[in-house]
Amino acid sequence: MPEVTIDTLEAYRAARKQGRKFAAERRGKERGGFLPVLEVSRLYTLGEVKLGTYEIPLGKIAGTATAGRSGAFAANFLPLLPETTEFSQKWQAVYRYSAESGINDPVKVVEYLGYYYAVEGNKRISVSVFNDAYSVPAEVTRLLPAKEEGNTEVEVFFELLQGDNRRPIGHMWFSKEGRYSELLHLSGKDDNDKAIAYVNEQFTSFRKAYHSCGFASLGITTGDAFFAYVTVYGFPEDMTAKDLEQQVKTCRPRFESAVAPPPKTVTDDPSRLITKSSFFDIFNRIPHILFIYCDMEKHRWWTNGHRRAELILRERDNDVEVRSLILTGEMSEQTETATAYVKTEKPDIVFVTDQKHSALAMRLAMDNPKISVFHCTPETNSSLVPTYYGKSEDAAFLCGLVAGAVTRTNTVGYLNGQFYRGMLMRDPEAFAQGVKTVRPSARVCWLEPNKGEYNKDGVPKGLASLAEKQCDVVFTPVYDDDSRVYCELLAIAPDGSLINRYVTATYDWCVFYTRLLGAVGKADLHKVGSTYHFRMGVASELITVRPVNLAEGTSRLLANYKYLLGSGTVEPLDENFNAEIIW
Repeated sequence: MPEVTIDTLEAYRAARKQGRKFAAERRGKERGGFLPVLEVSRLYTLGEVKLGTYEIPLGKIAGTATAGRSGAFAANFLPLLPETTEFSQKWQAVYRYSAESGINDPVKVVEYLGYYYAVEGNKRISVSVFNDAYSVPAEVTRLLPAKEEGNTEVEVFFELLQGDNRRPIGHMWFSKEGRYSELLHLSGKDDNDKAIAYVNEQFTSFRKAYHSCGFASLGITTGDAFFAYVTVYGFPEDMTAKDLEQQVKTCRPRFESAVAPPPKTVTDDPSRLITKSSFFDIFNRIPHILFIYCDMEKHRWWTNGHRRAELILRERDNDVEVRSLILTGEMSEQTETATAYVKTEKPDIVFVTDQKHSALAMRLAMDNPKISVFHCTPETNSSLVPTYYGKSEDAAFLCGLVAGAVTRTNTVGYLNGQFYRGMLMRDPEAFAQGVKTVRPSARVCWLEPNKGEYNKDGVPKGLASLAEKQCDVVFTPVYDDDSRVYCELLAIAPDGSLINRYVTATYDWCVFYTRLLGAVGKADLHKVGSTYHFRMGVASELITVRPVNLAEGTSRLLANYKYLLGSGTVEPLDENFNAEIIW
């Protein structure tokens, strides 16, 4: 054994001190701070692939494949054994050699699910960690895990390989399957290999900025952070390192919400947030309100509803300045247009009215923290902006009540519509619950139109199909871009032709905007606003269900249940209610 110098002994003492501290801080947790062991013999694998010899980052070495050495190292690979042991002598010898010549001999590792585990060379890795090295040369063997349905890690692993078992994974990893594929799609590259090369290149730039910002400890994988960034800002192509780092800093709320999004507080009444001063008392000038729309044919009815409310605000209130911005073109063009406009005009409040603009709403909120941004969407998973939407299940439930009361065949139908027509995925359940509340034995048939038939020309075909199932009453969307009516309840003949119109339902977005703008103080918006989801329905009259040709007794039934919905006595989506639907 070569003579050990005092320098190497002091180095071992320092390394052991750090290792013991690291292990002590994690005592009581999994493995008690000791080095994790990958028990290869117990893994169910599809085989192995020799990847060759190359530099691997020390931060990606998760443990050892040698169980006998796990107790000699803390989980950070620093030594734990006393300085009088043979282990200490060998560690010091490696340290001295590294000081003289560096670590040049490759260690041997296995790669499993994106991480490395040492097979040979634990001490070389340990010394490299102590020396604050970034990487070590390694001979790498990849273990291919057996495919297992529902195992997210395995699914993400094979998604990253993209069919090539030798493809390097690097630092990119995701907590959910599908994100890498989505990034490849967003790259816009037709060739898959070019898309992979592009995404990896952009990720490298992002990762450097992300770590420069000190975000490695946020509790989110760098791949997930990259995905969150790209879905808001796009790929950081042609950005300087300084500009990218600043943009990544701006995106921090997005990263934090991806780790642990605070739950949304759902309320149907903005006045519950009222403060002593009105929303507009906080401005020293006339406040500037901006409505952002998407100019697409299939969104016309939706946009018209919000524009109608905007025009009413312009006419009614001289104390506010109301402007609008209509976005056209590709999504990237729409985003650039809106961000540039908001940056220049500096509105005080922004209403993003299109559901597909969630990324735009988040970007506006992050880029402009002094501006209050609201997004009209039924989704409640964004904690960065307050959201709002109509409680369409109220109308579906009430229409179901009437349908159950008037059907003669004991079979009623639901013709599905699109969310751009104000409808939601669970509305059929609310409709069925309403039907069976008054007629438990009734059959409820649900029909999904074929692609291209979500329009007024497709409704007669849908009615005829439901009539063949003996439906005599049908809930159907209304395709009239100039009308406030978005759905109606019809009586139909055996051939599907119209006999009677029982009920119509309308949206009035002016109800939401006037109540919010008249009630909410700025302190509330910036303190708790982003965690609010406003879901207003029949009780607030944002959605109105009106009888058209309805018998007096059924009209009273409708009026009574409107009251019960408003008081909270009845819920249109009761989880304990078995509303069986025939699909």
